[in-house]
Amino acid sequence: MRNKMTVKVAVVPVNNDYSTAMREAVKLIGGLSDLNTPDREVTIKVGLFDARSRQHSSPEALQAIIDAFDLAPRIHVAESDSYNGKALDRLKTCYHELFSDRVIPASLSDDPEARDCMIAGEEMQLSHFLFKPNVLISTHVFRTFTMGSILKNLFGCTPMVEKERFHKKEMFSRLQADIFETVGGFDLAVMDASHLYHVATEKSVPANAIIVGRDAVAVETVGAVIAGLKTDDVALIQEFTRRGLGEGRIDNIEIVGMNPEELAELKNAPIELGKLVGDSYQCQLMEEPAQPALTIRTQVAVENMPQIIGQAYGAIIQYAGELGAQPAGAPFVAYHNMDRQNMDVEIGFPFTEKLPGKGDIQASEIPGGRLAACLHVGPYDKMEGAYAELQQWMLMNGYESAGVGYEFYLNDPQTTPPDLLETQLVFPLK
Repeated sequence: MRNKMTVKVAVVPVNNDYSTAMREAVKLIGGLSDLNTPDREVTIKVGLFDARSRQHSSPEALQAIIDAFDLAPRIHVAESDSYNGKALDRLKTCYHELFSDRVIPASLSDDPEARDCMIAGEEMQLSHFLFKPNVLISTHVFRTFTMGSILKNLFGCTPMVEKERFHKKEMFSRLQADIFETVGGFDLAVMDASHLYHVATEKSVPANAIIVGRDAVAVETVGAVIAGLKTDDVALIQEFTRRGLGEGRIDNIEIVGMNPEELAELKNAPIELGKLVGDSYQCQLMEEPAQPALTIRTQVAVENMPQIIGQAYGAIIQYAGELGAQPAGAPFVAYHNMDRQNMDVEIGFPFTEKLPGKGDIQASEIPGGRLAACLHVGPYDKMEGAYAELQQWMLMNGYESAGVGYEFYLNDPQTTPPDLLETQLVFPLK
């Protein structure tokens, strides 16, 4: 006999009509009458990391959620600042047509009413928009990503731009579970599964669904299983289940909505995505000796990078020529932070022997030892997925970055089509 299910998650076909699908999903999970009231404001955390990407809930999906809370006096669509820009700028770029006097963008990084909290062993301010009595909703996309989706949305609740340190294996799940417990959890989770995404390549295939539930852990679990992931590989599901913050065991979740044929078609999406993506990025662990270099270190806004990089390379090549030296490898940029408005970068070339510096040109060194690396083929402005894949690979394998990321440019952008540019991403490891 089948065990009695205690948690329901609705998986409903979208068929180009999010509003109807959302209403059906809400009905299937028992309604929202306790959440959709005239005396409770709503905060929707949208998971909008990069406005240039499609890997965030669509305006149509967000509008359907807004429509489901027609009694709420105010709805805050919330995000935090990141190295891809200010939260409000990104929100307005993607969702400007949805905003009104009642539906307003909210920055989780610029809130005078933020509360002091202890998260993952350090003091941190969390926006008051996240706390009860506000209804807190997480919406994100359907993806084959073991770092998560619905629960990974909590990562963006941290207010600071520099979030890299929280990708450490011992911090990653703890941070998000601590935030979840501190704010009282998500009241509703909505996964926009109109497409299934491969994070690294940004390729996708149609999936035609919306996944909705009151238990965010259960929604994450259902999304992961349908996407072809093993829940044992999703650290967030394991940590949240261990803490009793939701249901992460698929056998204890009742999936309602789709008929068996529709569900079987949805489960075929990861197979089709696998065919489309192929081998994708191949991450690897390397052992290399340290290598001397000449570099110029500077701070620069991302939009000025091409000009500054070109000038730096020219100055270094000219100076090396005066010394009678030639580069011994590909030009590189070392990133000491990822603040797009004030990037701390080290631009240079490797050499076979240590050379003296002069003026702005410094004698430097590319670290040796254990390195995590992967190769990106394509335009320089499309490397977000490669970084995500490499970070996920490091997390899964227990490796920790030493803090500086390197990009080695293996062919010439002056003579190579953008789609064929090769960039090796390298993180020296602790």
